[in-house]
Amino acid sequence: MTNDEARDLNNLPGADFTADTEPRGCDFAVHDAGGRHAHCAQVQYIAGKPILWWLSWDDDGYRELRIAPGCHRSVVNESCLLIWDHPGQCDQDCGWTGEELREALDSARKDRNA
Repeated sequence: MTNDEARDLNNLPGADFTADTEPRGCDFAVHDAGGRHAHCAQVQYIAGKPILWWLSWDDDGYRELRIAPGCHRSVVNESCLLIWDHPGQCDQDCGWTGEELREALDSARKDRNA
């Protein structure tokens, strides 16, 4: 993530964690030929409801930060944590598991409230 992207995400009202410029990989285990990559870059809470911000890019230079819903399908009693309409099957090993995401969000909330 660029410095400008991280700054913009961190300045969102209700930003849930600190976005940084640490290189992040794509959350997908498989890709369609010529498809785009995606990574959940920030969760913003407005009126208690989560808004998911995704960094999307491709190998030809396309890059965009955008709001998109998450996948609502369930995998082994946990929700899939990928972007809606993602390529391939839902897989808890793609991106964070529900437990990892809860731990990361809890840690971010504690840091913010300290």
